[in-house]
Amino acid sequence: MRGILVVFVVLQVLYFALSWGSSGNYYTVFMRVHFYPDGMTLDELLHLGYTQRLIGVGLGLPTLGMLFYAVVQFNSILTYIKDGMIFATRTIAAMQTFTGTLLLYMVLANLERPLRALIVNATMDTPVLKSLFTVSANDLLLVLVSALFYVLTAIMHEGRRLEEENKGFV
Repeated sequence: MRGILVVFVVLQVLYFALSWGSSGNYYTVFMRVHFYPDGMTLDELLHLGYTQRLIGVGLGLPTLGMLFYAVVQFNSILTYIKDGMIFATRTIAAMQTFTGTLLLYMVLANLERPLRALIVNATMDTPVLKSLFTVSANDLLLVLVSALFYVLTAIMHEGRRLEEENKGFV
């Protein structure tokens, strides 16, 4: 599972780097691939200068950092569970941190697009980016999964309490 997490992080960083640092066109053996940041079209990306792209990178790095931190917490959860510490305080804390980090990632990702448009448009003579705030079905699903994780951590707290209570009877 750790290998899958590493591949996930590498692909996210690679996509981030290619979407901001490229002209957008890559050719593979049988198709052309475009990389561009979320909330932008390829034409909008091509109209951005070096400074505007650096602004986009600067605004996108905290979001990417939150995603990386969530993956680190998920790896910790998997390690604790593999070691048999299912109801340990560390496992529960890592799950709560993972869930909170995912929610913060979603908030940052949704705020990044309109903030990027406002700042980049302020640096240009003619604005090229649309200032849109959107919430997708995937975002709502992430909120639902995060709520489920919080319920699961509450169940794990209760399981830990019962486990400690039962140790006194044995």
